[in-house]
Amino acid sequence: MSSMIKKYFAKKKKRFDFLLFVILSFSCNLIQSQISGEEVTDFDGNHYKTVVIGHQEWMRSNLVSTHYSNGDPIRLEVDSMDWVSSKDPIYTALYNRVEKNNGYGYLYNWYAVNDSRNICPTGWHVPTDFDWDVLEYLLNAGRNTGGKLKSTSWQDNAQKVVRDSHFDALPAGYIMMGMHGLDGIVGFWWTGSDFFEGVSYARYIQYDDNALYRALYDNNSGFSVRCIRN
Repeated sequence: MSSMIKKYFAKKKKRFDFLLFVILSFSCNLIQSQISGEEVTDFDGNHYKTVVIGHQEWMRSNLVSTHYSNGDPIRLEVDSMDWVSSKDPIYTALYNRVEKNNGYGYLYNWYAVNDSRNICPTGWHVPTDFDWDVLEYLLNAGRNTGGKLKSTSWQDNAQKVVRDSHFDALPAGYIMMGMHGLDGIVGFWWTGSDFFEGVSYARYIQYDDNALYRALYDNNSGFSVRCIRN
């Protein structure tokens, strides 16, 4: 059995064990309430409202930080080729409109997300794949999890899903192979969990249904970031 396959099954078992722990830790009949959390500020002075869902506290908007929590700058990169091949931590706004991103926040490659200097404010981190699993469990919405997470700004058929999580997920689009697009249609968020070299987990929501999807993407992709309290 190859090392890649062994790593895959080891991650699957670890994910299952963690979810089993979460399920045993909470009553199946418990309806998780969502309440406003404490506002958090990043190194640049940007303020983020937060929401507490169960025992987790999440930012209610996408990250717009241009510095790590220790003050080191993250490189702004508008060259499409660097979004194809660079392994340096970089960010930009969709269509490189840094001064006008429509409240969508910035897009970061995974190398910026995975940097030990921490892209999130002190005391916060980029959610792991497990953190997202737990959020899904806490919302207990099945195939409607994405719909519950959406903000009211999505131009879609909500299919009677009540958007009451106060997570306010935004359709900020993406950068893939150096190309920008799908704003208003899809929202992507990095996790802090890799799969194998050059490929990591992300979550996404799209306009035409209410699911929250889990998939693997190239680390050079540009996605949004939400932070979760440690």
